[in-house]
Amino acid sequence: MKKFCVFLCMFMAGCATGFDRSDLNRRLSQQVKISEKDAEIESLFERRPLANLPVKVAIALNTSHWNEDDKNKILAVGDELVSQGVATDVVLLPQMVMADRNLRTIRLAAARYQADVVFVISSINDLDRYYNPLSVLYITIVGAWVIPGSHIDSLYIAEGTLFDVRNEYIYFSVHAEGEGSTWGPGAIIEANDAIKRAKTRCVEKFATSLREQSQKILLDTIR
Repeated sequence: MKKFCVFLCMFMAGCATGFDRSDLNRRLSQQVKISEKDAEIESLFERRPLANLPVKVAIALNTSHWNEDDKNKILAVGDELVSQGVATDVVLLPQMVMADRNLRTIRLAAARYQADVVFVISSINDLDRYYNPLSVLYITIVGAWVIPGSHIDSLYIAEGTLFDVRNEYIYFSVHAEGEGSTWGPGAIIEANDAIKRAKTRCVEKFATSLREQSQKILLDTIR
């Protein structure tokens, strides 16, 4: 009976609580530091795009979670811009040239590659772990290895903004979200399975949105 009460408390604590999107968006916004003094805010309204078509595009991947397939989905959009004559070249900035997450440092790195615009990408994920009724069998110990009583949900968010390298003029921003889940025995369930599913869906949506935004806005904005 004592074991059951302990487990019941654990079960109640493990019910799904959902994702805290407000906290995720706050943490995501802090990944790239943009600091302006009040006296400089007025000048932001006077900024205009300085790049002319075709442009050289630099991509700053401000996350370590993305694998080669993820990167290639974004680079494929860049290849389309090149084939359409909107871009002359697309280069992925190596991490070693971006000393920190300061936007000025990223722009400096892009300038070293003679890029006209730089697309800065940040991403973040959150996990929600909970149990289903089958987890009551975890009290047998063996059940934790064979009974699928645990769930893990993942929410993956990616944001990207295209800046003019010369003056930080913002051309457009992209936001995408993806969710993934996995379930299984509590002793062997892996959170990475849920994260991978969420990230894959997020990156696919992100690439689609980037394709639509870049083709429309770049052609309308840069002359």
